[in-house]
Amino acid sequence: QYSVGPGSVVAVDAKSQLLSFVSQVAISKFGATYFPTSGLNADLQVAATNIFNVSVVISEKVDGSFHVSRNARGKPPQVVLDETCAYIMATSGSTGTPKFACISRSTFVSVINGLSQEYAPEESCTFLGFAPTTFSSSLRQLWVPLTRGHSLQLAQGGNFDADLAWEIL
Repeated sequence: QYSVGPGSVVAVDAKSQLLSFVSQVAISKFGATYFPTSGLNADLQVAATNIFNVSVVISEKVDGSFHVSRNARGKPPQVVLDETCAYIMATSGSTGTPKFACISRSTFVSVINGLSQEYAPEESCTFLGFAPTTFSSSLRQLWVPLTRGHSLQLAQGGNFDADLAWEIL
């Protein structure tokens, strides 16, 4: 319906980790680029949408429902991404000024394979995913268990602590 595929950039502004992760998997399956915008201020979201010529925006509402819309493409993108870009991550580095990095599909797979060798046990177990998908640590928490046949329990809510982790596990 939205013609998402290789070369498309899909922005996801998700409140819940579940919608964020499911969106990431679906966008990856279509060969498009995943761009999590949760946590970016509104001005930066608009600027980034224009920079990368985002074609579809998925926004989660406060009640948990979500809205999918086609982004009206006005000007040509300021940055043209090739089809190898798996996702765009915002980072401020040491300057505090937001910058964007494109993580290629081959780099993404290499990182997951490397992390899997280090972190994934041989026997079946359940991993706890609590890092927002806007942070690189979510790679280890989300993709490693699922690519190795383990279970994943996603923590919900913004105030995460040790008691909540114990209750979930």
